[in-house]
Amino acid sequence: MPASKSAYMSYTPPTTIGSSPSSKSSSSAFTSHIDSFTTSGKDFSETQTAGFAELEWAPFYWLALRPGLRVENSALLNQTGIAPRMSLAIKTGNYSQVSLATGIFYQDADNMYLLYGYRPDFQQAIHYIANWQWVKDNRTLRLEAYYKNYQNLVVQHTPYTPNSYIPDTGKVDNSGYGYAKGIELFWRDKKSVKNLDYWISYSYIDTRRLYKNYITEATPTFIANHNLNLIGKYFIDKWQTNISVTYSFATGMPYYDPNYAADPSHFLQDKSPSYNNLAITLAYLHTFGKWFTVFYLGVDNVTDYHNVFGYRYPYNYSTGAYGTPMPVVPALYRSIFFGVNMSLTKFTKDEL
Repeated sequence: MPASKSAYMSYTPPTTIGSSPSSKSSSSAFTSHIDSFTTSGKDFSETQTAGFAELEWAPFYWLALRPGLRVENSALLNQTGIAPRMSLAIKTGNYSQVSLATGIFYQDADNMYLLYGYRPDFQQAIHYIANWQWVKDNRTLRLEAYYKNYQNLVVQHTPYTPNSYIPDTGKVDNSGYGYAKGIELFWRDKKSVKNLDYWISYSYIDTRRLYKNYITEATPTFIANHNLNLIGKYFIDKWQTNISVTYSFATGMPYYDPNYAADPSHFLQDKSPSYNNLAITLAYLHTFGKWFTVFYLGVDNVTDYHNVFGYRYPYNYSTGAYGTPMPVVPALYRSIFFGVNMSLTKFTKDEL
């Protein structure tokens, strides 16, 4: 199996205010790794080499800059990518700061294309991120907005099928493109109520891409526009027990309806029902001699909500039409977990 590859993930600015005025620092690194993949009698080998250098400069106590440059090479694609990146942080108060970041990111094509002998160029993404964060007395509020421009995405010029299998015929090139934009909100409070730690995260994403074997620009099938997570942890000192409750919600994700295959305007326009999940975990802390032990009991999907992730349409060869759609559901609607963790090091409340 291949080693892990980098993906289009957020370039969150790591810069923080705190250096003395006019201070400078720099760092650099060099990495190289080999990917190999074999399946169905086909294989490929890839050697990726990358190096980066960055400089951190704080000309004023309220401003920090971090320019950087990454160079990466793909032996398989015989291609080198140069990716400049830049982040800065501005102190806006005693407990808050604004961070801005931009950068170029490269990625190889999906392994399946490489297996069938295709050698498209690097795919590229340019990220623009703005972030405001406030931290005080074990309370954190963070707001983030981003925009990502995708270029040179790999496109397979064959009829669309939701099957991930890729035939070794047809034209493949880098004519794809797309974008992603959204906002993220995060609030955490460990101060207001003794022994209570809770946080709220919400994200909104709007994205469309023309890539893979898509027939037109559309939202990918793994995207939910709205995501909400509510998490609370309460520690009962008398019982040495931690109670964790998590609620997750997501709006529906697109799925393919082959009955509208001839209508590009309907491509991936249907959406699955919204996702709901309530999970509860109990963690009991006990000591056996020098051993610190935690007993876990967790129940996922407490309400037994029947989530549906999409639909598949069976084809009836006798009638030449698609039959009743079959929902895509998890293997288990509800699961129960019990576990024990033993350590010679004392557990903290955050680890339970």
